[in-house]
Amino acid sequence: AWGMPHDARVLEKQIEPLRTHKNIKNLVLTSVYAKGATAAGELRELCSVIPTRLNFRKLTASTVGDCLPAKFNNMGYTTSAIHGAHGKMYNRAVWWPALGFDKVFLRETMPLKEVTCHSFPGYCDRTLLPLVEQRLQKDKVFVYWMTLNTHMPYDSRDVISYRKDLCSPMNDTESSTILCNYQNLHTQFFEGLASLANIEEMKGVDVLIVGDHPPIFDDQVLRD
Repeated sequence: AWGMPHDARVLEKQIEPLRTHKNIKNLVLTSVYAKGATAAGELRELCSVIPTRLNFRKLTASTVGDCLPAKFNNMGYTTSAIHGAHGKMYNRAVWWPALGFDKVFLRETMPLKEVTCHSFPGYCDRTLLPLVEQRLQKDKVFVYWMTLNTHMPYDSRDVISYRKDLCSPMNDTESSTILCNYQNLHTQFFEGLASLANIEEMKGVDVLIVGDHPPIFDDQVLRD
């Protein structure tokens, strides 16, 4: 649920941790055409497929074609997929392996001690950073991380350190609370992502960050 806002300052606030990190080079911003919900965005990015309808029980290697995980497997890479929600959500436990992932990490397969998120019944993105780091230890690796709590309902309780200053580029309206939550959660994610650039294993690693679909807001005024 990440998109290109009308006010560029909103996006720049989110990605400031990446902009200012000394180890992050060649940061480029662009946009992609997005249609459909979360799983449609995943298939778009992983398999270059834009489905008109989805039947998760019929998502097989033959129906989705030659996807990135399978391609990387053929090149000798270790491939991992990570998501903090249960595998029954969008039935990822079934069709993720069909795309070619060697390892799939979902809520039921990650016996973490951390409490689950307030926004969704799963592990918040910040708690999965150590796992992402651990999966990056090998020389040839493709890690796919589907984030969870940077998405509607944008629960402020999932923010470790809530900062009003992050909301300054936004209009001070009655509906601005949800925008502030959105901004804090996204900035928190990018701070965590930037922290991975401190480890030696990230040297020379290419990172691609893509929104599956635009941010979701209940209020039409906020969407506009």
